[in-house]
Amino acid sequence: MQNQEDRINKLLESIRHLIGSRYVKSVEPYILELTGKQFATVHRGDIVTLDYAEGRIRLFLDENDLIKQFVPN
Repeated sequence: MQNQEDRINKLLESIRHLIGSRYVKSVEPYILELTGKQFATVHRGDIVTLDYAEGRIRLFLDENDLIKQFVPN
């Protein structure tokens, strides 16, 4: 379990500097390159999908389209 947590922390550390930045579609390839994920899902507000996808990273935006959180799954 610790190994998985370490991988997640390392992945999030590589993109943490983007939190608070304005989301634009062109940032997705950058995030995918840094994380090694295959695709990203963008969530605005409280809408969330509960399905699991190993190659995905979820981006959560605030009401001003600023990146507020990343969740790898």
